[in-house]
Amino acid sequence: LETLKDALLGMVSHEMRTPLTVIKWSVRSLEDGLSGPLPKKQHEVIHGISRNLTRLERIINEVLDLSRLESETIPLNRTRFDFSLLVRETVGDFRERLENGELQIEEAMESPLYVEADPDKIIQVLNNLVENALRFATRVITVKARADKECLRVSVIDDGPGIEEADQKKLFDKYQRLHGRGRREQYRGTGLGLAICREIILQHEGKIWVESVPGQGARFHFRVPLGDRGLREEEKRYATVQENTRH
Repeated sequence: LETLKDALLGMVSHEMRTPLTVIKWSVRSLEDGLSGPLPKKQHEVIHGISRNLTRLERIINEVLDLSRLESETIPLNRTRFDFSLLVRETVGDFRERLENGELQIEEAMESPLYVEADPDKIIQVLNNLVENALRFATRVITVKARADKECLRVSVIDDGPGIEEADQKKLFDKYQRLHGRGRREQYRGTGLGLAICREIILQHEGKIWVESVPGQGARFHFRVPLGDRGLREEEKRYATVQENTRH
């Protein structure tokens, strides 16, 4: 029954994308005045429709992503890349969104950090974790990354209200949402973001988890294998460091 339900959700979501695209284009045309100027009240209504269409599109895309990940119909496009560059780009994008300066995003990592993985999928995980942290952090979010001889280890840390132990146990299940004490309480997610993160990391043969004490923020961690080429690069770098230390 669970498999049939997921298949139905995936099919329905896929079939909704084309009419949704047409509706979005029509609404955007009205919003931009391509069909003539709108009175202020009508423009507000159209803007509200556009905002909710964007939310609906996000829901559909996340349902489709999760459905494909669970059925393993999305192959991983593994390539060797420097994860530290990806972190800097992601953190930079989020900094541009924080115009008032009330919240800071910091990074702490080694550089370079070579890993063999699917960069698009890994950045999806990182974006999701930082986006979640934005909802609850009060002053600062920190993205940490390092590599040992086998794994890339990443942490996204916030100084928010923390997560109750009972919620931690179900956090990566589908359709789970935390409510109540975040900076953006009006935010309404789909409850699929962390479930998608879990599936992506599992496909990479990695692990994702959370550590939190109520009142002391939350730490989301994931680790993925470096891969054969990434492992050789890290071993070479480690040997160079040891050689320089001896000299």
